[in-house]
Order: sequence, then structure tokens, then C-alpha cells
Amino acid sequence: MLKLFIGLLMTVTLTTAFSAPSDDKQAIRQLMKHQFDKPSSPLVVEHVVIDANYAIASWLQAETGGRALLKRDGKKWEIVLCAGEGLTDAAMLKQAGLDASLANSLSKKITAAESKSSAELRKKFSLFKGEVWSHQHHQAH
Repeated sequence: MLKLFIGLLMTVTLTTAFSAPSDDKQAIRQLMKHQFDKPSSPLVVEHVVIDANYAIASWLQAETGGRALLKRDGKKWEIVLCAGEGLTDAAMLKQAGLDASLANSLSKKITAAESKSSAELRKKFSLFKGEVWSHQHHQAH
């Protein structure tokens, strides 16, 4: 399942011309479901936190889970990076190009949001191993 998710992330155009609803959290959920949802393995986006033009979304699919870092480009959102526990760490967010203040803020927000989930779900958000950068963003790192 993880290989399927990674394969889809690498092959799907991440700058889909996706008209974002006025609610950014809903737009992010729609984008992720549009790209990764499968009839036999629905994607569930549990938490979305936003600060400025960046967001982190915690997701579950089948027996695995992870997090996605997203960036707003104009009126649409695009996935920058998929990872596991690393996306709760301000240092990794800084590595992804966020300034220290924004990285710290998003780190605190996703940790607070996920603290409302069960311990079992929080473990699943960290199951995604490694880092998968979108093609356009990876070239900058």
C-alpha cells in the first residue's frame, strides 16, 4: 500500500488545476482525496492545520498513515512533501523552506490537533517512512 501511495505521489501532477473552495481545510481534503483516494482504500484526512501559505495534513489509508506538507500557490494548494513523524518537527519544516517562526507554529499546531486523536491513530500518522518530495519542490533542496 505504501508503495502505491508513493508511486501515485511521484506520478500525479501535484499542481492540479483544482479550484479551491473558500474553506482552505476543505480544499486540502478535496485535493488529497482527489489524488490518492481509491474505492478499495479510501483516504481519510484527519487533521489539517494552516499558517500563512503552508499547511500540514494528517492522513490515514488502509493500515498506514502519514502527513503531508502543503503550500498555497495563489488560490490552489499543492503537496510539497509526504513524510511521517518528521513533519511534526520544526527542524524538518525549516529544511523544507519554512522560516523558523512559521515552522515552530505549524509544528505546535499539528501536535495540538493530533493530541485530540487516540494514541493508536497518532501512531499511524507516523507510519510513513522516509520523505517523498514533489518533483518541483525537491529540485530546490
